[in-house]
Amino acid sequence: MRNDFSYFIVPINGELSLVRDKSIKIIYQRLLQNRYWTQERELDLEGKKWNVLDVFRHSDQFGVLYTSRVDKTYKCFYTVFDLNGNKTYQRMLADSMSAVTADNINLQSSLKKEFVSVGYRDLWNTPIIFLYNRIQDSIYYTIETNEFLDSEHGPAEEALLTDEGVFYLKYDVRNSSERSRVKYLPKIIGISATGKKVMDEFIKLDFEIFSSKMTTNTSNGELLLAGMYKKPNNQEILGYFIQHVDKNTVPSLFSFEENKVKEWTGNRNKGALSSYELQLRSVKFEEDGSCLVFFESVKQYVRRPYFGAGMDNGGSFSASRWIDYYYDDIIVSNIGKDGQKMWETILRKKQFSQDDDGISSSFFILENKSFLRIIFNDEIKNESTVSEYILLPNGQSNRKSILNTSSKKLNLRIREAIQIDPQCILIPNEDNGKLNIVQLCLN
Repeated sequence: MRNDFSYFIVPINGELSLVRDKSIKIIYQRLLQNRYWTQERELDLEGKKWNVLDVFRHSDQFGVLYTSRVDKTYKCFYTVFDLNGNKTYQRMLADSMSAVTADNINLQSSLKKEFVSVGYRDLWNTPIIFLYNRIQDSIYYTIETNEFLDSEHGPAEEALLTDEGVFYLKYDVRNSSERSRVKYLPKIIGISATGKKVMDEFIKLDFEIFSSKMTTNTSNGELLLAGMYKKPNNQEILGYFIQHVDKNTVPSLFSFEENKVKEWTGNRNKGALSSYELQLRSVKFEEDGSCLVFFESVKQYVRRPYFGAGMDNGGSFSASRWIDYYYDDIIVSNIGKDGQKMWETILRKKQFSQDDDGISSSFFILENKSFLRIIFNDEIKNESTVSEYILLPNGQSNRKSILNTSSKKLNLRIREAIQIDPQCILIPNEDNGKLNIVQLCLN
């Protein structure tokens, strides 16, 4: 799949449906339970110049959400196919779209993939958003987003669509307070499934917020915002925060425990934690109502090769640069449903790679009802191992190796994995420029 623009994997009834965007055609194949691929088949999509937004399971079939050019205009379609690749249903969702690029179209899907929300610009450059329920085959609304946003706002940082069809958008607004050194405040708006504004809240802190993430508690639909904070114009991380946004409560602030900072960095000074080196990765809710917040140490360095150091004024290597990627320890914090910190733990790992965007680094969280499995590559090279941390509800963890990749042509993109059941994940794998799929099942 190395020449594909994109690919989409959909597990259906113990088999895998694979849709590949090859620009000039959209190809479909199915991986049968006997591990044999069916022959490639070109899907019959409307128009031309297709841009596949996503592929979903649709009962025992699959649906393709895409834009295409029909005559001289761009439209958005949802087309359903059976497992043999035959078209069974199609609906046009939007018309009169501006020329579609990655910069002017945005897709959000709910956790269960029933609702999809698509934002785009029409021929008159008006920002539009519509909400579509795939299972009910119903467009809930089509509205102009400027009706809900402040007149002066920065670019949207994050969007979230819930399983109830509520759409949340987080963006920055210039702070009107002259006394505060914080120049911009995060703001969250919410639009219900009926197209009505149901939230319009500022996140007010006397600090700058960064690396934040919205999530919802699947048990009660509660909206939560988590992130880190620091003083304005300072890179020292002061701590992290949790806010239950729809309860309109003040954020709960937490500092990293001093003993954990020393264990992690060897330094008691919390200034050792820099906003350049720590990123919030994930927020997971547990059955008891508490939540787990995952941070990862990430560093990136750009340096000049030694053989080009003296050639700034010309020469073949004057523009050459090496980019080093370091994806290291994971810090996990558990916040109880009462808003109190229960524990923090450090999961050690060291990953280094060069000039690859860190595609094989970081980690994947495999969930089940008893514990979490944190899966990652030990080292980013051909002869290595894949390891996991088993993270228990009390914060204790056990590390073990689960796969030896030597002589197996495995270079797994673990952070792009797809969980298909409590024990199994699908992982894209790249070997010598060729991309394929690996299924990893754990006892």
